[in-house]
Amino acid sequence: MYNGNQSQLSLFQASTGITFPFLQMAVNGTLYGAFRDEMMLIDQTGTQRLIVDVRSDPNWRTKITAEVDRLLSVPVGRLLDSDLTIPSIRVGDTTQQTVRIVNEGRFGLTLSGASTDVDGIQIDLGQSSLAPGDTASVTITYMPALEGSFNGTLTIETPGAISENVTLPIQAEALPLLKPRLGALPGSLSLGDLEIDRPRTHSVAFTNEGNADLVLTLNEASSGVLATGSVIIPAGETGSFTFRLDLDMEGTFDAQLVIDTNDPDTPSVEVPISAVGIIIPADPLADFDGSGLSDFSDFLYFAGVFGTSDPTGDINKNGTVDFNDFLVFAGSFGKRL
Repeated sequence: MYNGNQSQLSLFQASTGITFPFLQMAVNGTLYGAFRDEMMLIDQTGTQRLIVDVRSDPNWRTKITAEVDRLLSVPVGRLLDSDLTIPSIRVGDTTQQTVRIVNEGRFGLTLSGASTDVDGIQIDLGQSSLAPGDTASVTITYMPALEGSFNGTLTIETPGAISENVTLPIQAEALPLLKPRLGALPGSLSLGDLEIDRPRTHSVAFTNEGNADLVLTLNEASSGVLATGSVIIPAGETGSFTFRLDLDMEGTFDAQLVIDTNDPDTPSVEVPISAVGIIIPADPLADFDGSGLSDFSDFLYFAGVFGTSDPTGDINKNGTVDFNDFLVFAGSFGKRL
């Protein structure tokens, strides 16, 4: 017990290693040194338990002794942390922290359970009892399912102790989940007339409205459609998925461009494709060497006379070997006459 000034209290605590209980002078709720009329008893948790008037109450010593004995006969649980602030994490991620609890009493402390009003927190006490003077770590696991800032309380039940439970304020913040989100889907692609046996490259645009990279990959179910690798579209941007279409016969072509995505809400998307396969016959004038095939040797000849008035290379007979002649030659290149 302490019944003196602050210096005497410090000396008492240093020599005994006991922080509570102590007896201290008090008048009207204000703490003073010795030689006052009222004395206040504060328990191990800092809670006022008793005030007696030492001049008017002849049993004041008995009352104080009985209360001190009672307080010393029960375990005392105290959390060594003043609060718990959990660093910001993303929804779906997990983080762990520990808080420490000590038994400052002279008898074993029972830890019977723990709870919190902050969603996404799990508590592992690690052990169910603490010997006098022992300290234990309580593991706090936070895996938020909802974004936002949350405030609450951690409560550890200590039945039979001077307080039935100990509490700790909790602050937590969960950031939005990192995930891509496919924007409005494109409509069907009508590619019009396409020459058969002439693969052409086409593209379709997609927008990523999420906060993580969107990855697009061609699904094998896409008939007649060719593509390699994946397309990555950063968050908030629009990108193009490029593919090739190789028609091998005349007539109407209908297919589904099936694209797999890493958007958990839209794992795949189908884009209808339509086209008409046509045959464009070779122009006999594009076979400059008369081999029956418009091939590389014809290309070398055409390149050599381009921009001149060479009558052989002037396929459209306008007097100059120009770009229009090149278009005719390119359409005939590789074809047999």
